[in-house]
Amino acid sequence: MFITTIHSIDSLEKLKRAKADAVIIGVEHYSIRSCITVKKEDLQLWKKKCKKLGLKLYINFLRLCMDEDLSGVREYFSIFKELDVDGIYYADEGLYYEAKQLGIESKLIYQPETLVASSADVDFYMSLGIQSVSLAHELSLEEVVSIGKHNPDIEILVHGYFSILYSRRPLVTNYLEAVNKPVCSLPCHYDLIEQTRKERMPIVQDETGTHIFSEMPINSLQEMWDFTDVGMHRFRIDSLFFDDDWTVEILDLYDLALQGIKITDDESSNRWYLEETIKKKEEQVMNKIELLAPAGNLEKAKIAILYGADAVYIGGKQFSLRSRASNFSIDEIAELVKFANAHNSHVHVTVNMLPHESDLEGIEEYLKTLDLIGVHAIIVASPSIMMLAKKLGCKFEVHVSTQHSSTNSSAVRFWEEKGMDRVVLARECQMEDIRSICEENILPIEVFIHGGMCISFSGRCVLSNHMTLRDANRGGCAQSCRWKYHLMDGETELSDPTNLFSMSSKDLQAVDYIEDFIHMGVASLKIEGRMKSAYYLATVVSSYRMLIDYIYEHGHADEKIIERVKKEIAKAENRPTGPGFYSGLPGYKVQLYQDHDETVTQEYVAIVLDYDKASQLATLQVKNHFMPNQDLEIFGPHIQSTIVHVSDVYDSDKNVLEACNKPMQIVYTKWSGPIEVDAMIRKIDSGRGKKR
Repeated sequence: MFITTIHSIDSLEKLKRAKADAVIIGVEHYSIRSCITVKKEDLQLWKKKCKKLGLKLYINFLRLCMDEDLSGVREYFSIFKELDVDGIYYADEGLYYEAKQLGIESKLIYQPETLVASSADVDFYMSLGIQSVSLAHELSLEEVVSIGKHNPDIEILVHGYFSILYSRRPLVTNYLEAVNKPVCSLPCHYDLIEQTRKERMPIVQDETGTHIFSEMPINSLQEMWDFTDVGMHRFRIDSLFFDDDWTVEILDLYDLALQGIKITDDESSNRWYLEETIKKKEEQVMNKIELLAPAGNLEKAKIAILYGADAVYIGGKQFSLRSRASNFSIDEIAELVKFANAHNSHVHVTVNMLPHESDLEGIEEYLKTLDLIGVHAIIVASPSIMMLAKKLGCKFEVHVSTQHSSTNSSAVRFWEEKGMDRVVLARECQMEDIRSICEENILPIEVFIHGGMCISFSGRCVLSNHMTLRDANRGGCAQSCRWKYHLMDGETELSDPTNLFSMSSKDLQAVDYIEDFIHMGVASLKIEGRMKSAYYLATVVSSYRMLIDYIYEHGHADEKIIERVKKEIAKAENRPTGPGFYSGLPGYKVQLYQDHDETVTQEYVAIVLDYDKASQLATLQVKNHFMPNQDLEIFGPHIQSTIVHVSDVYDSDKNVLEACNKPMQIVYTKWSGPIEVDAMIRKIDSGRGKKR
């Protein structure tokens, strides 16, 4: 049930279409911070229209009253009773007493802003026979869920600005008078900025007193499943400082969130749900680190974002390495930017080829187009392209590619002087190198944390071109370093004929170092793999997402979470992994000289396309062969790996399938357990493909 404030009676129909269940209006004198004030004589019209549309009508009656106000309270309450309004918000226990005299206490919703923060207090107020209790805004997610599990009839503000101070005193006019400034007419609308901070907090003075609000709206999009899983069903959206069109947009986002689609709003915050985390880190300055994921096509990019990437990097059809990836047309880049914006993510476009003279034709138009589309950043290797982007006045950031192999603070200073916005460090940097560079605080720093390791200093290899005429520095790398070679001393072979020389490195896996990167002040953690599958991206991205979020929540990564993340990542890996340079100069144990099993440990078998909660029928798309009536594993954007039993599976003609062995086939099955759209299903680890 979504309860929303409203600004105009003309918006009732569109709010209903947006799946609002109730609207809140204000009345003269007794409503505070209301979006609309309705005269007594118009209340009947509002009730009639709401009833016709199937909307509940709630009244904001939140003023703390003096005795002189009580006569008006009784008058209004009598009107509310006669009209049979659906709910009355109150914050004054005296109003409960008056409602009880009229027998309408069951209409009341207690909303004291901050006072109800425990299930015991909820029990007290609910025992009075009222409709619901609105929880304090500053509760952690764990606390809200705990109370909701105890009493699911509670109400919470899920979106909008919330009050952080309410004073009866006219604080604004008092101050203006004190400093001999003109006094504003009510209501006064200003902002407060604490002298040591940057955030603006709205401050409003009206006839009821002074109100200070949060610097950003609260945002509960990511927490909705936590709430609904325990049966909570009353969710309030407050459009103070916005309009009804904004409310419609927010309702649409919550509809998507309840469908299992990860949505965030970059102009809002879920800070209060993480308050316990904030308290643990009062002495730390930890700007949340970016998780940057690769994507070779549009499907993979969307999956990466849904599974927790803060940003994705992609290649266009031109000027990008990884020419064998599908790469993106201009229209696809535009579609991805729109998708990313809706999910509070960014799009970085690689323009990282090292161009020859003939390769630069059309680059200016290309950069202008990317800027017009609204990409957040480009990743560039060629200085001329960097300078051109700056000369053109492009709004996107320019990031210096790892192709430049920046390994020291002076190199970073160089790029700073040239106006660059971020440097992707060379993969040859060790932990102390990175720490030293970050301590200088010159530019935001990006480091690789996962994926294939170029054996050469990046951009300084022509092995592929030499061996195959495929130019690695223009996107055609044949990965010739991974081939097998004989190691010769004159005519004497030093290599083992059964285990020939190779320059191939184990893939990078930096799970053990994520906490260090966070505390160093690294800006972005980069996953390699634009050629990898959607399943690989979902697994790796969600695993690192889990770890990063855990570190911010707890302040550190313990052994249990480290091992859990490594285990999850191993389910998608098909090559051995190692720490790269992060544990020192790589020794032989980090190289791949021997043959290795490239079989993934768990096989991806299906993706969830749809789920009907009423019928419990899941719609799946088959990816690989699997048998019905067995235990499988599901994981998703909001679902941690869970073992489930899949029973009978049916085709579109309702025929029971003995085996699901047709890739891309749409099948159906009854589902019991966690599920969401875009979740992936895989076979349980059989022990195959163990790494050496």
